[in-house]
Amino acid sequence: MEMIQVQYYQSPYGELIFGSFEGKLCMCDWVNEKRREVIDKRLQKALHADYCTQGSEVIAKAILQLEEYFARKRKAFDIPLLFIGTDFQKSVWQELLNIP
Repeated sequence: MEMIQVQYYQSPYGELIFGSFEGKLCMCDWVNEKRREVIDKRLQKALHADYCTQGSEVIAKAILQLEEYFARKRKAFDIPLLFIGTDFQKSVWQELLNIP
């Protein structure tokens, strides 16, 4: 079975969980999200993968860019993203990336 690499990060605004799959960020969410279990199961089912608590290059890059953002040194992100959902949802998320 494939693995989704997950890592936790304590941001200035609360604890986040990051997930990466095949070199792309597939999750950045609050650890204390009310629907955490539902979200995790949906992601694992969609990718036919289990969680593995292990960092990755893309997660490290995401954390670095978030820290730069919180320090007001960054306004845009360039992390490779993996969108999970229907074709319509993916097209909407892709269009949202075009908003400055």
